[in-house]
Amino acid sequence: MKKLVSMILVAVFALVLFAGCTPDTSDTPNAGGTTQPSASPSPDNRAALRGTFAQDFTAEDFSIKLTQNFTEIDPQEGFLAMYANEYDTVLIGVERLGFSVIEEFGISAEVLELLSPAEYATGIGLTDEDGLVEEDGLVYYITSDETYTNFASVYKGNEAFWVVEFSVDIEVFDDMKADVIKWAKSVKITETE
Repeated sequence: MKKLVSMILVAVFALVLFAGCTPDTSDTPNAGGTTQPSASPSPDNRAALRGTFAQDFTAEDFSIKLTQNFTEIDPQEGFLAMYANEYDTVLIGVERLGFSVIEEFGISAEVLELLSPAEYATGIGLTDEDGLVEEDGLVYYITSDETYTNFASVYKGNEAFWVVEFSVDIEVFDDMKADVIKWAKSVKITETE
């Protein structure tokens, strides 16, 4: 049964969302409204990436607490919301897959109720069990390409599964990982039944 559920979830995810969740940032405007990347802070000044004052960003039943150097940008297809920092070194994409969409593929509400965020992430092929991390109430996995390290956290609401992907410039990810975890832990899903 779990194998069947996993196979159906993989098909649903492939149909609903794009493969390889790394957003294409080539034509996404940065905080200054241009598509040209801003100069990144030097390695000696990476504290500037973090910002100082926290602010809440919200979209539908989702909220996240980020620093003041983030702005909301127009989401690309498949994303509910997107945020970028002023240095274009961190891009955050929010994805939501409603249970009603999953149920259309034959997964019962009873099965969905039992699925954890970890089972969802491995069931739809976001990661395998070896790549999944569960710690301090957070479920996430990390992948990398030549440009970005992608830290994706997975959440379950009353009506949907949510994936929040933090695409971080590979050169600054190690310095930023603690901040990314802090931001991921600040996510609130406020769906009500």
